[in-house]
Amino acid sequence: MFFRLFHDLERRYLKTETLGLVCHYLETEEYPPHVIERALDESVQLGCKGRLQVGPDLFGIVLEALWEEAGLPLAGREWAFPAEQSARWTC
Repeated sequence: MFFRLFHDLERRYLKTETLGLVCHYLETEEYPPHVIERALDESVQLGCKGRLQVGPDLFGIVLEALWEEAGLPLAGREWAFPAEQSARWTC
């Protein structure tokens, strides 16, 4: 069983349906976890910039774009949320 906590910013800028989709992808392993995490980071940044909640459709577009880019090295990219930050939701 996979255990993932959602950061406060993820809960603020991602719709509940989007968080459910993230849990689904993490459980079924349809995409590598590092690609899902990057999609989460990018989606939260989009939500922050646009002051909106990202829905499942937009998250899916971001995820697909990152999946196509996954062949590129990920070195040097920073994660938006360090793992040691607190969060409250779980899948």
